[in-house]
Amino acid sequence: MTDATNNDDALNYEQTHVHAVYDSIAAHFSSTRYKPWPVVDAFLRQLRPGSVGLDVGCGNGKYLNVNQDVFIVGSDRSTNLVQLARQNQVTRSEGTGVSRQDVVVADSLSLPHPLHAFDFAICIAVVHHLSSTERRVAAIKAILDVLRRSTPDQPDEHRARPPTSSIDGHSELGSTTFPTNELPPPPTPGAGLGQALIFVWALEQSATSKRGWKDGDAQDVLVPWVLKDSAKASRASSETTTTSNAGPPHNVEADDEPSGKSDSTGGGGEDKVYNRFYHLYRKGELESECEAAGGNVVKGGYDRDNWWVIVEPS
Repeated sequence: MTDATNNDDALNYEQTHVHAVYDSIAAHFSSTRYKPWPVVDAFLRQLRPGSVGLDVGCGNGKYLNVNQDVFIVGSDRSTNLVQLARQNQVTRSEGTGVSRQDVVVADSLSLPHPLHAFDFAICIAVVHHLSSTERRVAAIKAILDVLRRSTPDQPDEHRARPPTSSIDGHSELGSTTFPTNELPPPPTPGAGLGQALIFVWALEQSATSKRGWKDGDAQDVLVPWVLKDSAKASRASSETTTTSNAGPPHNVEADDEPSGKSDSTGGGGEDKVYNRFYHLYRKGELESECEAAGGNVVKGGYDRDNWWVIVEPS
């Protein structure tokens, strides 16, 4: 598929190939998502106590309690994933029914939050599910719009900063930590510029990647989530990538997130296949979209088959 030129077409396409899929696979998807990615973990842990932020596309809420000294409102378009995230917060609050965090159902293009109110945001593996450049830029802009801005009476350190490093910064494949000194200084709670950390799938993937994508391949792909009949296979999920060229599918066994885990599903019956849309980002493309959305990229890198940026309102 190519970039959708009609917004209604894009909405319908994403409803079929993103929203409906995640509502259908929510329980199994959640069971394979439990370990924070190193860069995200480092970003959250370095935040100052009292910071207030968002997790846009929070899934099962695995990032909401990484740093107990900050408050995060998580949101997701999938009602089923939000229900799981809410249940997880109750579990992590030791069954008291009281959680330090909150979760809501919301679309990334229409966030139900006040403008210029949040110190930080994370948006992990979400923007690449939008089927046109315009919609991806709009999603980034929606995040930037809710982050704090500088005001004239604030000191210079709270104003826009130049990039702290090139896009070539990365964490090694398989690493479990990311040094916080590789990240820009965290925002000051209630003052100055907010920061957003955004992750998307990369087109240029490492030689050890199970997916096998590389520069020159199609960027808009369908990646099925396959729930296998446990009598026929020991792995619960595999990925088959098809492109707009309608060529033979490229089959790879892979987790679609670096820290993911695949477990066997119970029950019999035939395999169930759910096609998910992804836009695979070229090097530098995420930075360009952030700038088009009115952002200033202060850090960027490559982390195990993903491009990531830390971006501030400009």
